[in-house]
Order: sequence, then structure tokens, then C-alpha cells
Amino acid sequence: MATVKERVAAGVIWLDEHQPRWIDSIDVAGLDMGECHDCVLGQVYGNFVRAPIEATLHGAFDLVGDEPIIRFRTLTREWRRVIRSLKAVA
Repeated sequence: MATVKERVAAGVIWLDEHQPRWIDSIDVAGLDMGECHDCVLGQVYGNFVRAPIEATLHGAFDLVGDEPIIRFRTLTREWRRVIRSLKAVA
């Protein structure tokens, strides 16, 4: 199974291909991967469930496991790190 860093990297690639200006939609401070409206896809598409299903196939936007709260916190931290890095370069 891919690491969180690998999953987020795959998510960035997917978003770059399908929503080239996606990063402009992201409020990093309000980002919460455990919330349908505040996750990356929620901020880009208005709600996690409105995003294309193929966006969710590589696990970059959703993690299933025994401790989802902890996993969503980890995923949120990694997305914030990556997005801040991308915004700094832009």
C-alpha cells in the first residue's frame, strides 16, 4: 500500500491534470481531510461527493482504516505541507 506522501503526490498529479487551477480554491487553514466540505476535493468541487469517482481511487483524498481520525489528521498534515510548498513556488 502507498504511503501518505505517495498518495498525496498522486492526488496532486490527478488534480493538475483534471483541475489545473485547483490550488487557487484551497484554504489551507480550513483544510480538514475528514470533512466533506473542507477536504481538498470538497474545496475544489464544493463537496467530496461531487468530485469525480476516479479522483478517489488512489487514496489521496480518503483513508480507510481502524483509526480514521488519526489517519485523516495525518492526511491533512501532508496535504497542508504539499499545498504550502506548491503555493510558495507559484
